[in-house]
Amino acid sequence: MNVFRRFAMSSVALATCALVAACESEPSEAEMTAAINQTYASINSDVGGIGNFIKKDLSTKVKSLKKFGCAQAKGKPGFLCDFEVTISSPIRDETKKETARFVKSDKGWSMMEK
Repeated sequence: MNVFRRFAMSSVALATCALVAACESEPSEAEMTAAINQTYASINSDVGGIGNFIKKDLSTKVKSLKKFGCAQAKGKPGFLCDFEVTISSPIRDETKKETARFVKSDKGWSMMEK
């Protein structure tokens, strides 16, 4: 009976781990774009007043993003994602390849330090 109980508890634990892993999916390109734009939100609010004064949009935002792939972050929550992003700023557009960690909360995805 003790062997059966141990087997049953192990099966439940494995099933729970599989269920939790299946529920946690990596961010989509749209979710990554929103997270990066949220990162720029405070900068944009700071320069917004100046932009309104000179009647020009001075915000920095994601123009395009292409996700190459994501993997579960090791030792930290979320996913490490590789992507190419084009950032549009008042000065110029810049395209670069990046790796960043994205973490999901009840308010959506956020971009964090690796």
